[in-house]
Amino acid sequence: MTIAQQEVIVQEQPKIKTLFLFKSIPFLLGIGSFFLAWLLFGRFDWSIPFTYRDGDFFLAADFIKRLIDGAWYFNTSRVGFPFGSNFLDYPASDAGNFAVLKILAVLTHNFALVVNLYIILGFSVIAIASYWVLQQLRLSKMLSVVGAILYAFAPFHFLRLDHLFLAWYFSVPLYTYFAFRIFLEKPLFLYKKYVQTVFLIISLLMLSCFGVYYAFFVTLSFIGSGIVGSLKWRSSQNMYSALIAVAVIAAGVGLNIVPNVNFWIKNGLNQKVPVRHPFEAELYGLKMTQMLLPHEKHRSHRLASILQQYEATPFLINENSTASLGAIGTMGLLALLIIFFISPFVNLQIDNRIQLFSFLTVFLFFFATIGGFSSIFTTFITPMIRAWNRISIFINFFSIAGFLILIEILLKKISNLKYFTGNLAVIGLLLSVFGVLEQSLVKDKDASKIINKQYISDKHFVEKIEANIPGGAVYQLPYMPFPEVMPINNLASYALFRGYLHSSSLHWSYGCMSGRKGDLFFSNLAVQPLSNQIRAIKPLGFNGVYVDRRGYVDRGKVVETELRKVLSVEPLVSEDKNLVFFPMVSQKK
Repeated sequence: MTIAQQEVIVQEQPKIKTLFLFKSIPFLLGIGSFFLAWLLFGRFDWSIPFTYRDGDFFLAADFIKRLIDGAWYFNTSRVGFPFGSNFLDYPASDAGNFAVLKILAVLTHNFALVVNLYIILGFSVIAIASYWVLQQLRLSKMLSVVGAILYAFAPFHFLRLDHLFLAWYFSVPLYTYFAFRIFLEKPLFLYKKYVQTVFLIISLLMLSCFGVYYAFFVTLSFIGSGIVGSLKWRSSQNMYSALIAVAVIAAGVGLNIVPNVNFWIKNGLNQKVPVRHPFEAELYGLKMTQMLLPHEKHRSHRLASILQQYEATPFLINENSTASLGAIGTMGLLALLIIFFISPFVNLQIDNRIQLFSFLTVFLFFFATIGGFSSIFTTFITPMIRAWNRISIFINFFSIAGFLILIEILLKKISNLKYFTGNLAVIGLLLSVFGVLEQSLVKDKDASKIINKQYISDKHFVEKIEANIPGGAVYQLPYMPFPEVMPINNLASYALFRGYLHSSSLHWSYGCMSGRKGDLFFSNLAVQPLSNQIRAIKPLGFNGVYVDRRGYVDRGKVVETELRKVLSVEPLVSEDKNLVFFPMVSQKK
């Protein structure tokens, strides 16, 4: 080998290392986000679900258990016994989320592990998607990493864990990439080759499978991008491109609900599920105040108390309290708003990215805010989209990306090339550390202990029932319609799924779809005297009665007294004293 050849190899080595580092950034970012999330959550026990709160979490948990027990979540015979539980009355565009959960279910066959893996993997997937999009927006690698971390660890993520599917918002940055391409002078679809266009369409179809809310909100972003792009470039091509993208998203959602439509054709529409009202757009609308204020579980008790004081009066305060953007997101939002409103009066050369993000921020806010265009939409088009506050996670991405773009533009102006990289690295590190600490929640050790105690108590109780009547069926009290009902005393919606989650062979009465045959039977039976209920369920194959004391004002004293008389047995009682079970056969000794 000649000296000249050796010199060429030496010169090429740094390029090879640099290339390797670049290609490994998404991988390292994913791994780092995974372990950072685990550490922030307090290195929890993987055998116990990180969240186990009453309410919507138990509905998602029911879906996961159905995926573990069967092929898909639509039907199960172990819930709503003896009629079975069919979820096809309730349309959704979540095939992608269910596919991910199904893979985890097949790999683990463990409900708690599936929940925990899904939660922690969400941080990795969002970080990787955000990094790629920020790179496509021509942001430096360092600030792309910073933006990816900040967005993956947004307050919304921590506050939405009970809504598992909402916490997987990786589609939002990817949707933003499409919106940006629609805005450009040569917009998406219309200036692409055939193969590339097909790939883009397939990508949008797949993204539409990760939540109908995100799919709907992005159609507004596409329309907004088409409007501002057409005005900027004085061309209708941007609007045409936006409409094509909207049509693809609509097609994707349509494909998701094909099974639902087939079910309705065969069985008729269910007038009880789902029920939405136009006023709910006002109830669950977006509030600017809640985006700007610190979240209620902030590390600083003084800052957290600000929101708590604001929400002391429960007027239109609900899930919209999860809209906090964090300090950096808030600064980005304010910067975008200032730029949007002063740009018509000041001769500014505005970066295309900032121009788009400032417009979309204002456009989405005026649509989703309480009293905004969402109220008109739900009144005159459809009330099916009601939780407009969830659009805050789109605004959060615009705000973080906009803030970092402005930082980079400023640094380039005040720093020469020699010091630019060094300054960027220092600022990036500071922003990442500050942002994650400021946005994430403080580990509540007392709450974790309560969750662990509750989960273990339920698990042990159901194991005792299963040992007592293996493969049997359980009649559950009090009667609770399914889905989406108000709590019954202290018994939250979906809480009766506790038994099903912890059992491997038992069948449970709760879970028949409202308005269908099974629910009509149980709702009529519930108004009968308890002795008549017992006589009616015995021939159906029930082997015992499960009572959740939280559903009664007297903690079930009257019901239990009557069950003792009718069944002549003493019940099993859970460790936390909330659940009791009366077998209809002699208890095993």
